[in-house]
Amino acid sequence: MAETRRKLHRLEAEMLKHLRHEFPEILDEMRATGELSGELSKKLLEVLTNFKAQFVKRAQEAIKP
Repeated sequence: MAETRRKLHRLEAEMLKHLRHEFPEILDEMRATGELSGELSKKLLEVLTNFKAQFVKRAQEAIKP
């Protein structure tokens, strides 16, 4: 359970870092409007889908013998 929690915290931290550095306009718009519009939602989904693929790839490479 602790290992899963640690991995989840790592995923969350890296995801937020990615958003802050690569796509700050997404977070800025969410803060400014307090909403997640349809267009912004699509962009966020695309960004997070790509991030997840990269995250999983890096994790798999890290455990290769």
